[in-house]
Amino acid sequence: GGTDGVLQGEGQTWCPRTPASRSPPRRCQTLWFDLQQRLSDEEGTNMHLQLVRQEMAVCPEQLSEFVDSLRQYLRGTAGAGSCFHIAAVRLADGFTFVVYEFWETEEEWRRHLQSPVCKAFRHVKVDTLSQPEALSRILVPAAWCTVGRD
Repeated sequence: GGTDGVLQGEGQTWCPRTPASRSPPRRCQTLWFDLQQRLSDEEGTNMHLQLVRQEMAVCPEQLSEFVDSLRQYLRGTAGAGSCFHIAAVRLADGFTFVVYEFWETEEEWRRHLQSPVCKAFRHVKVDTLSQPEALSRILVPAAWCTVGRD
């Protein structure tokens, strides 16, 4: 069947697609516009986003199971109102994936950890990763996301 997004060769990102749209989304432009709108809605506040980075090394024999689960996770998380942006990158070795999630607050991210989509992905990771995932979080000034746009 068709794909639900783009997850291509080395160093490529995977972007969830809506069923109505089969052309690749113009992510940077859309992200910038949405962010500008949110910043103007939050006038005078020093807004930060919570960036969560997961790096996962997958067992080669479990790759297809992991990729299927990752696609479901990305789709489900992209639909969460409090997830500002999510993207996945497959590194050059073909078995390492990095997922970047931008959340409006730490509380929203922690709530997401209890969601069915997150629990299902965590369950698959236990069976498919060759080592524990590396997870890091950082607060990013929202205004940084508007720098250097084209």
